[in-house]
Amino acid sequence: MERVAEAIARACANSPFLAGLMDRNADLMPLIHAGDFDTALANALARHQAQLQQCLHKAGLAGPAGRGDDEEIAGIFHGSFSSYSMF
Repeated sequence: MERVAEAIARACANSPFLAGLMDRNADLMPLIHAGDFDTALANALARHQAQLQQCLHKAGLAGPAGRGDDEEIAGIFHGSFSSYSMF
């Protein structure tokens, strides 16, 4: 996970925007440092589930009244984030 730590350090040093995002999401950073990207993404999505469902409904991707069922939402985000290589 040394490469992840190096990438995070570079992002903090070179991007005030990314540094701010990391500060605002400090609870996710231990997961990201450990390379547990799937759990970090799931936690971030769960935190904002209501807003996510409303956005999906407006985009025509969720059921009536913004209530997309779990399978419907899972289908939109299907796949594993950790299956993609960062480097």
